[in-house]
Amino acid sequence: ASLDVGPLNTKQDFIRRGATKAEVRALQGSPWLQNEREWKYGASRILFDGDVVTNWEESAMNPLKIQK
Repeated sequence: ASLDVGPLNTKQDFIRRGATKAEVRALQGSPWLQNEREWKYGASRILFDGDVVTNWEESAMNPLKIQK
């Protein structure tokens, strides 16, 4: 049996340092590539320590929904 879970409702409109992986996925969508410490969205990437965002590198070609 599988459980179809819709997007997580979040009160944030942007990704910020300290956001959880679930919040990032709800705002930015599924990453193109991922591992434990890094999620890649094209040329942009979001860095994690455990389950929380610590930093990011954004490319204009693949903008992130980050706190600017």
